[in-house]
Amino acid sequence: MKRKNYKNENSQLVLTQTLPAQYADKGYDILNEKGRLIKTIPPALTPEEIKERDDALEMQKQARIEKKKQDAADEDLKHLYSTPNDAVRVLNRHVLEIQNAFEIKRSKIKSIEAHIMEEESSAAERQRKGLSVGEDALEKLRSLKKDIANTETEIKELYTKLDKVTKDFDIKIKRLEFITKQEATDYAEVINLIKLLNKK
Repeated sequence: MKRKNYKNENSQLVLTQTLPAQYADKGYDILNEKGRLIKTIPPALTPEEIKERDDALEMQKQARIEKKKQDAADEDLKHLYSTPNDAVRVLNRHVLEIQNAFEIKRSKIKSIEAHIMEEESSAAERQRKGLSVGEDALEKLRSLKKDIANTETEIKELYTKLDKVTKDFDIKIKRLEFITKQEATDYAEVINLIKLLNKK
């Protein structure tokens, strides 16, 4: 018959076939008929220990969920880009498109500024001759200056877009370097181009 071995209130070992209820939560050993240990029942957890255990289990659960999400994201990333340099090439295309847009809009501003100078020169010439500047001419100047303001806003939006694209691809490229164990050897050149664009 199995017996139980526990410590009483005086910390003395007691061997018995029937475990008193008040000692059940304190932990005990189960022995076989030859006195050999079969199983050790640990003490019941305190409320604090239960909370620590539950918190640790929740953390492990969340870690598994996050790992599953990251693994899925990594698979999607590898499906899009075989190597880090593949992502660099896509980033480079985005940057060149933004650079081209910058140039078009800055060229537009220069053209409008030249047009404004012509209109202002024409208005000044009319005033020198004692003629009034018509409302149409004034409205045209206001419209041209508004076009410049709108284009400058569009340029600011391009800088915001450049910053977002740069940050998004930086995360992708570094993650690809980690999961593929390959270096993005073309990345430095694109970063230099981005720095030059941000200085303009």
